[in-house]
Amino acid sequence: MIWIRKGNHWPASHSSPALYLKLTFILHLSSFLSSGTFMVSGPLVQPILAFVGEDVLLSCHLFPKMDARGMTVKWVSGPLVVVLYRRGQEVEDVQAPLFQGRTKLLRQDMAEGKVTVIIHQVQLSDSGQYTCYFQAGTFHNETSFDLQVTENLATSQKIPATMILVIILRVFIGLPLDQLHW
Repeated sequence: MIWIRKGNHWPASHSSPALYLKLTFILHLSSFLSSGTFMVSGPLVQPILAFVGEDVLLSCHLFPKMDARGMTVKWVSGPLVVVLYRRGQEVEDVQAPLFQGRTKLLRQDMAEGKVTVIIHQVQLSDSGQYTCYFQAGTFHNETSFDLQVTENLATSQKIPATMILVIILRVFIGLPLDQLHW
């Protein structure tokens, strides 16, 4: 039974709407967690930034912590399957050709509910939204985040930097710039 204060729409046991909402959230959360369900979280800092040619780690984890080794875990980027893990092993025949030979699923933290995939030698085309999906029985949940891949200025501009160095050296040596031969 809920007692309502006269002129107030909050239960009499609560002095403010904020306290009522906090208690309601806690009750719903405890009900949610006791039903065998889970939430999925991704990285706190988003988007994830990477340079072309680097390896990037994408991680997500379950709350509350639980063993994910018996679950289906799928990483996708748009409609493309990055990694699919089912019944204790990776299923390679559904992996998108773009990711074949460039990914590795790290399994060492799966017992604690953390799943990490490494994408080796990221490309500009790897930029986009990634979704980490867990399924246990009929219940599933997911989280999404963005990966932004950019050119590494230090490597993409080696030739212009070399040209600038040659110009500076020639000026210091005293050779006129019109005598530069490339």
